[in-house]
Amino acid sequence: MLIRPLIPCLDRPDRVGILRKLRHGASLKKEQGKYVLDLTERRGQHKTARFYGPSKTTINELIAPWITKYLELIEFDRVDENPLFYLFPVSNDFSRAVSASQWGSQIKAMFKRWSGIEVTPKSLRSSYICWLKGATDAPEILQAAAKAMRHTDDTQASDRYDVEGNDRLVAAST
Repeated sequence: MLIRPLIPCLDRPDRVGILRKLRHGASLKKEQGKYVLDLTERRGQHKTARFYGPSKTTINELIAPWITKYLELIEFDRVDENPLFYLFPVSNDFSRAVSASQWGSQIKAMFKRWSGIEVTPKSLRSSYICWLKGATDAPEILQAAAKAMRHTDDTQASDRYDVEGNDRLVAAST
């Protein structure tokens, strides 16, 4: 299950609903040998796609072998032949995705186990933006990151992503 924290860490951290509802053959596809996050289909459209428009994003190549291995492992747990299934199911019911609270609890528990610190998916997104805002003030980079993370420029520029506040939290946790 190491794939769960890998996805939000090795790629830009995406919204919880998108990651926990990854569905093989629908929102997660393999095109031209690469995994793609596909939010273009109308049926079962993610809330994020409704607000920010449809998108297709190639998933970081560092994650691809892990996704492939994970798909091979869960193949034995799947009892039906439906080609559309959730990668992170409720128990072994691959027709249902885990809830937001279950996903958050699982991510926190995995980070606690491997690093000794509980980290929520939302904290990963905030940390990424705070790091980026501390690393550059180039508007084109910040706008590209806002678009990639499905934010508006206003959201990303807001005090919601407070670099000093984030630094204080990180220092307190170590």
